[in-house]
Amino acid sequence: AVAAVATVEGGSLGGGSPPAVSSSSGSGRRGPSGQALKGPEQRTTAIEAPQAESENVLSTPAIEVENVRKVYDAIAEHWNHTRYKAWPKVDEFLKGLQPGSLVADLGCGNGKNIPAVQEALSFSVPSDASEPLARIAAETFGASAFVADCLHTPLRGGIFDAAISIAVLHHLSTEPRRVAALREGARLLRPGGQLLVYCWSYEQDDARS
Repeated sequence: AVAAVATVEGGSLGGGSPPAVSSSSGSGRRGPSGQALKGPEQRTTAIEAPQAESENVLSTPAIEVENVRKVYDAIAEHWNHTRYKAWPKVDEFLKGLQPGSLVADLGCGNGKNIPAVQEALSFSVPSDASEPLARIAAETFGASAFVADCLHTPLRGGIFDAAISIAVLHHLSTEPRRVAALREGARLLRPGGQLLVYCWSYEQDDARS
């Protein structure tokens, strides 16, 4: 995965598809956190994104509706059992925040990053485009998780100490939509707030994943 941290000064900020499930038993495989993976092996397949259907970047393209939104809604329960804690660098980032920090978790999935925020004595505001995943996050961690598009959240801007976008950006099929997601994360931050972004690098060697 590729990670980046941006710090907002003055309130401004100066591809792939979701995993496809295969039939592998997954024996001996480990995830980014070092945990043994229990479910079927998941492989990422690069696809050719069609021409944008609309000039409005907030309009979700059909390719994302079919290959991201519907897929994650369908596999939410299974996916929940394969991700259960924050990745090491994400955990380090969250626990390095000042106690009482307000953290926007954009694309929270099943809420696996929420415990790290809580342990740092901070407050998580998690959201995800998938209703089943947002529901799992809310029920599992008692968080006020809600359904929202990471490109356009109903959150007040300029008040968050930190925002995180973990393994989300590569699910957006066009560069303008990815830029819009980054701008939305930056919009939420107070001056001096930090945005942590992790996304898959398709060309990355498996040994460095």
